[in-house]
Amino acid sequence: MHPIAPLPHRFPFFFIDRVERIIPGEEGVFSVAWSADNYYLSDRTPPSFFQALLLEMTAQAAGMVLLALEPEWTEDKPRGGYLLGLNRVTFPQPPAGKERLIVFVKKTRSLGKMLRFSSQVTEGENLLVQGELTLWEESYLAE
Repeated sequence: MHPIAPLPHRFPFFFIDRVERIIPGEEGVFSVAWSADNYYLSDRTPPSFFQALLLEMTAQAAGMVLLALEPEWTEDKPRGGYLLGLNRVTFPQPPAGKERLIVFVKKTRSLGKMLRFSSQVTEGENLLVQGELTLWEESYLAE
């Protein structure tokens, strides 16, 4: 099963377009196709809105890294997680909408079901966001 299938997100709130590389439970690289005519990049959109979307991309990516641990996922064996917090988040610059966004997440710590991921989103050579995510994992693997 594809790692995005178990996520509850659907269009228009699912942002990851492609899994570039994934190491289940550890790290992943994902891509997002954004263009200058994307609704989310319009002149009327406040910067805080697309900053929130960039963070949501990193949370979805971290969720896919966790969900990839159990390829036998089915509707009767739910898995999921919760975003508990964000730390050390910076937004060096806004997206230009000219290139694909690359989302990278890597697990850096774990304590039981609580996991910390480092994350970043880039557009070409430009860093758009970096920070840490704390997630709570709900799964049969963690029990």
